[in-house]
Amino acid sequence: MFFSIGKPTVLCLLVMLLGCFGTSFPLHLPVDDASYGLAFADGMKQMAHALMMIFLIWRWGGRLGHGVWRTALIATGASALMGVVLYFSANAIMARMGTAGLIPRLTVLIVPGILGGILYYLILRWMKVPEVNLLHRMMGR
Repeated sequence: MFFSIGKPTVLCLLVMLLGCFGTSFPLHLPVDDASYGLAFADGMKQMAHALMMIFLIWRWGGRLGHGVWRTALIATGASALMGVVLYFSANAIMARMGTAGLIPRLTVLIVPGILGGILYYLILRWMKVPEVNLLHRMMGR
């Protein structure tokens, strides 16, 4: 058999099912916009996928000892900081420009996304994540 059903496998399946369930029903967050619920559920789905990949690598004798845990921890911290920057910058732009019209909505989407992406990249570069150097070498070709 390819794999046996055990407690860790069942746990991964439950996390995946919860992520799928979350995408079916919008969450009731303080803002009356259902798209926040969809974005949150999509984030939970991506987190479940990452956890399942790490589990499967570990389960099938993969290369978790080759810096995967370090990179995963750095990426998690960088993602958390990026989320804080996105939240506060989007709220600041919405407070200043509002959300009426296409230009303010695009600004609220694009500016925090660029700021968050730059911060994420700089943190990964500062922490010397090897994949960032691989990306630089690929872009240099």
